[in-house]
Amino acid sequence: MKKAICAILAAIILLAAHAQVVFADQSITVVTNGGRKTYSPGYIMAVAGRVTNDGEATRNADVFLEIYPAGSPNSIKYYAGTKSNESGYYMTVFTVPSDFSDGDYTIAAHTAEASAESDFSMPSDAPKEVAFLGSDPEGVTETPTEVIPVSTNALALAFQGNVNYFINNKDMPGVVIGANENNEDCISLYKGEDNTPVSFDVELIDDLAAGSATISYYDLSETQLQTQRQCCLVLSLNEQLEENTLYAVKIDGDLCANNGSKLGEDITVYFKTGDSTTSTSTPGGTSGGSLLPAAIPASDLGKTVQNGNITTLQVDTEKASAILKKADMSALVVDISEIAAAGAQKAGRFPAAVVDLAIAEHKPIVLQDSEIIMYIPPEALTKGKEMTFSVMLASDETVQNAPGDTERKAVYIFSASSGVTELHNFQQAVMMTLPIPEDVSAPDKLGVYCLNEENNQWEYMGGRVRDGKLVFSARHFSTFMVAESRKTFADIASHWAKRDIEIMAARQIVSGVGSDEFAPDTKISRAQFAALICRTLNLADNAAADLFNDVPATAWYADDVLKAAKAGLVVGADGKFRPDDMITRQEMAAMIQRAYNYAGGQAPELKEITFSDKRSIDAWAYEAVRTVYSLGIINGRTDGSFGAADNATRAEGAVMLKNMMDKLGL
Repeated sequence: MKKAICAILAAIILLAAHAQVVFADQSITVVTNGGRKTYSPGYIMAVAGRVTNDGEATRNADVFLEIYPAGSPNSIKYYAGTKSNESGYYMTVFTVPSDFSDGDYTIAAHTAEASAESDFSMPSDAPKEVAFLGSDPEGVTETPTEVIPVSTNALALAFQGNVNYFINNKDMPGVVIGANENNEDCISLYKGEDNTPVSFDVELIDDLAAGSATISYYDLSETQLQTQRQCCLVLSLNEQLEENTLYAVKIDGDLCANNGSKLGEDITVYFKTGDSTTSTSTPGGTSGGSLLPAAIPASDLGKTVQNGNITTLQVDTEKASAILKKADMSALVVDISEIAAAGAQKAGRFPAAVVDLAIAEHKPIVLQDSEIIMYIPPEALTKGKEMTFSVMLASDETVQNAPGDTERKAVYIFSASSGVTELHNFQQAVMMTLPIPEDVSAPDKLGVYCLNEENNQWEYMGGRVRDGKLVFSARHFSTFMVAESRKTFADIASHWAKRDIEIMAARQIVSGVGSDEFAPDTKISRAQFAALICRTLNLADNAAADLFNDVPATAWYADDVLKAAKAGLVVGADGKFRPDDMITRQEMAAMIQRAYNYAGGQAPELKEITFSDKRSIDAWAYEAVRTVYSLGIINGRTDGSFGAADNATRAEGAVMLKNMMDKLGL
């Protein structure tokens, strides 16, 4: 319940932007959640409002709340005392007790100088306005007979009623009071007969536009229906599902809807996974990708041709076209695992007619070789040409050693051809998923390197671990190596940021000041941090025209500063950027907020800043600090302060950027 209080309070603070009423004297308002203002015992009620004086926020005002039967102010049924925050807002949440009888009630809010009232009723026949409707993928309340893909990374539970956020359309039409975080604690997920807990996050929304979006689900009769997103709780799984395993989602009866009404009964929904070939998922994305159709065995899609050490599936035009034309098939997923032994060179050859149809239908072609997945978007296909894609696990003797400070774990050779011409480059990146080698000690330090065949050197490509797999994308095919970074620095051995610095070094974002030092506590300049942001977001090389008169064209940082300026990530005053000035923590927060927005990050549910020195944050930076604080990208210091005007260190910059990458799924 404490989480619900914090979430609702944070959202209410935002109402200052929507209510610009000026009062001659101190004034107070009071509202509750629920569109009809009717409640029953056990319902959750949020009571909130604002204290102002001559239109200005009255902070730290004592607010007293009373609830009593209408017309009987001496028969108080509920009492609470609280204070207004720095923006003048106050809030309290409580569960309506069972001794509230039928009838009308008054909510009175008082300060020393002002008072306000609201009302609600306790009807004898208050309808139950929340009920479980179904799920996606299909789940049942008894032992399941159908299976869901083992690659499933999210579950949606559909309900009758808004279960994501509170809103009172009568008193504040169109304004969200706050997220219904009560419901986060009402969902549990277990696996197997021993009910082992499974880690997940409930993706609550608190936005009207997102809430009105359409989402599909299956009711308990297995009929596919649609509802609004606000009526669904989405569970984002933090671990890979296991094959052929029974999973149980337990929904507590205390789960409540917008008007505070509760589910009233515990419900268990069961899902069962199939094996690893039941389906696959699209590489990439913060949640591991989107679900693809079940992979089709090679034997059902064509014939196998042997040419030397290459085994090729010759895809049948008619069979593949029939699949691509199906409205419910979002991709052509081909499983070539069984056409040759593991590790051998395998290929899939697609006739020009199939390629053209995939382009026309805007559907990807996906090759799956056990845990290796090659996702080829239609934009990467060549119209009018037969296309062949192949993959092979290379032996240790076929390639040179890994670059310095890395340890080679596996090497793959990917190739493609268009007609009879070998194809190296694609118009759009092809996404690949690889298994994590067994002897890896730190998966978050894994990276993919591409062999530059012109200079015979390895070049870092990126790669991130998602859903227990290594995912990366490339616009050209070559030899790719999976390597684990061993890079560290002598001066971070006992530093608080050691692990994050090593991860960012593995990602080729940060580097040392020498061969063996990082200087974690050294201050970082505005130009240096702008360069780090450019590397983090992999900004294109097309820099803007000269925007700052203190950024020489010959300076090492000129391109990065101008690229960041063109993207709107950095700003200056009076035509100056001050590249050599040490960046402050609030300036760093502002740059990170802009970078997060530029990369398409979702706006967080804003929290109230709790730093002991929050009044020292400049007005221009306050919302940026609040945003990145709410995202968990920045944190305060051990003494509870933020240090807005303090210069940031190299370690702090590395940690904040790493946190941002994790939030964005970069």
